[in-house]
Amino acid sequence: MITFSGSGIAIMKKILIRGVNWLGDAVMSLPAIKILRQAFPDAQLDVLTPEKIGGLYEFVPEISRIHTFSKEPFWKGMKDRFKLARNLKKEKYESCFIFPNSFDSALVPSLAGIPERIGFNTQGRGWLLTIKVRPPEDYFKEHHSLHYFSIIQSVLKERMNPESVFSFSPLLILDENRKKQSMAKLKTEVPDAEHRHFIGMAPGAEYGPAKKWPLEKYRELCLRVLEENPALSILVFGTKQDDEAGKILETTHASVFDLTGKTNLAEFIGMLSLCRGVVTNDSGAMHMSGALGIPVIAIFGSTNPEATRGLGPVEAVCHFLPCSPCFDRICKKGDTACLNGITVEEVWKKMNKWIH
Repeated sequence: MITFSGSGIAIMKKILIRGVNWLGDAVMSLPAIKILRQAFPDAQLDVLTPEKIGGLYEFVPEISRIHTFSKEPFWKGMKDRFKLARNLKKEKYESCFIFPNSFDSALVPSLAGIPERIGFNTQGRGWLLTIKVRPPEDYFKEHHSLHYFSIIQSVLKERMNPESVFSFSPLLILDENRKKQSMAKLKTEVPDAEHRHFIGMAPGAEYGPAKKWPLEKYRELCLRVLEENPALSILVFGTKQDDEAGKILETTHASVFDLTGKTNLAEFIGMLSLCRGVVTNDSGAMHMSGALGIPVIAIFGSTNPEATRGLGPVEAVCHFLPCSPCFDRICKKGDTACLNGITVEEVWKKMNKWIH
């Protein structure tokens, strides 16, 4: 274990992390949390996070306590923000690392009177921070896990190699009890689950259709997997928004099981851990699978794998075009050629590295 000591903050015994608002970003912040735990091994390390992703931190042993809140629009939710700040003030946190860039995310720790507030100096919120970190110039090009690393690094004496954020694996930990719970939950959908071997498919992406590989290609891939590996079964993962895709894929074969919208986040992570490998778009499922140490084939469209590829054993598949990466939710050209150009055969060949 590397030992660090704080500079600017002499002692930190009770630390709050204001977590980010998207699931994938939350996973990419986990190496920074692990580095912070190494730096302050005796500190209580808590997280403040949107309610919808609070279940993620149940699998992060560095976190002692999880505070959640509903993400209401700024003015509509001001009353709740003041209430949250009053509750946090009672906890007497000495410092808060603010991972999101928004003004709003720095407001509550400031209202709570937390003495040290560390984050990027963005969106006119510098006056809410006590330690202002300069954002990287190539913000959208470098891997996002490095953003959170640089916030943590700003208060550490010892300089660390940024590549250290890629050295942690797995990032999410399941104990034996969790694994048993996950199998028990899966058996409610797949009665003989304990006798099967699973591959995961996650055809959704909350960001928008410019991230989604065509559903007919997922369907063709399912058939290819099961024709050549009849001992395998496929679990289709996703939120309630993906249930139509899940139903379509389930009709492909008797060994395809639709789990879309049937799990909360903690159950989702537990069932992913039962898979031999996962094929997914650039989505939360990609990040969680990689963080569990599971082999992942990640299909990229409008986004940049150099910036958001999942941590862990994640192999990206992308076809860069002159317009790539555009970061659009919906393809302006209307053809999503970057995704349509990725063939089933291309993905299948990469799966063969671990499917057997």
